Amino acid sequence: MISEYRKDIDGLRAIAVLAVLMFHLDIALFSGGYIGVDVFFVISGYLISKNILSEVDSTGRFSFKNFYIRRSRRLFPALIVTVIATIVTATFMFEPEHLKRMAGAAVYTLGFVSNFYFWQEGGYFAISGDYKPLLHTWSLSVEEQYYLFYPIALVLIRKWLRPLTLVLLTIALITSLLLSDYLYYDGRPNAVFFLLPTRIFEFLLGAVVLFFSHNKKQSVLTNQLLTITGLTAILLTAVFYDPTTPNPTLYALIPCGGAVALLFSGPCSIRSLLLENKPMIWIGKISYSLYLVHWPLIVFYSYNSTEKLSYNSAAMLFCISIVLAATLHYLVEKPLRHGNNPSLKRPKHTRFIIGYLSLALATVLISSVFWARGSLQWRSSANYLSRAEISGFNEAL
Repeated sequence: MISEYRKDIDGLRAIAVLAVLMFHLDIALFSGGYIGVDVFFVISGYLISKNILSEVDSTGRFSFKNFYIRRSRRLFPALIVTVIATIVTATFMFEPEHLKRMAGAAVYTLGFVSNFYFWQEGGYFAISGDYKPLLHTWSLSVEEQYYLFYPIALVLIRKWLRPLTLVLLTIALITSLLLSDYLYYDGRPNAVFFLLPTRIFEFLLGAVVLFFSHNKKQSVLTNQLLTITGLTAILLTAVFYDPTTPNPTLYALIPCGGAVALLFSGPCSIRSLLLENKPMIWIGKISYSLYLVHWPLIVFYSYNSTEKLSYNSAAMLFCISIVLAATLHYLVEKPLRHGNNPSLKRPKHTRFIIGYLSLALATVLISSVFWARGSLQWRSSANYLSRAEISGFNEAL
């Protein structure tokens, strides 16, 4: 399996992140835009499996050290900058109770277990989520937890049970899917939404695509139909699903199946036109940073108000999200991510790890003080902006 860059995957990332952004901006047309996260999980499962299997099949070995260094450089820098910026902003905007809860979320986020924190606090779609600027990090925690065990399991299976690789992955996929469906209708929808075991099938859907796409020969017409089918499935669920739709259950197979169809498709004019154009590729490249920055921005802007965002406000927040995401991508994410070249000397990796852990530890300590006390001593009730003041500021915008 040869690992090559596919422009269409960046286009698919763009669709996923834009769906989530439209949903969080409360655009009525995208009432199911949260399915963008399901699409992201399928993409992640595909790419991670492809990288692992390519290395194992070509060399007979797999470097876990290099894998986790690449993942760390990919995810950690932009995340910690977002968390720190969120803490600083919340310090001056949030009332003590909301600040305290946000600080707790920050601690869990940097430990990549925020999905457990938000699972305990209530549902993803609850109104209280409007006061949680780090709520969206639950999906990053799920992904990181997946990275902890999946590479080990896949490498062992590939080395010792190679003929059964697809069978075992399919069994795990079906088990996870049935578990999610059972638990949801058994009255535990929050656990199904936030926890890894009921999300594994989405990652594995991306993984099994590899076994059917290897050396595939498809007609242009087939590729056109797969592209149309995949895009239609994702867009229809983004439009017609809503927060009451059982997810992730069997219903998740439609948007995830759409992502699978797009990953399985080959070159064709429709794919080139809709997914491989420069704007979509660019948004796909900044999609991680865009995912990180957009929700805290929306929460802080809407903090003073219980009213739905106006179209003008939504358009403004959309544009600001793009600008902040591009800034974060080019100044933080991209420079540190591409420091993962294998030719780099070991000390550079060591400095990165030590630097990140030191910054993360300092952030966790500060957040723990906020979490314990609700605010710092110097920040009395007179020292943070009142909701009236924030309201006047937002109206001026």
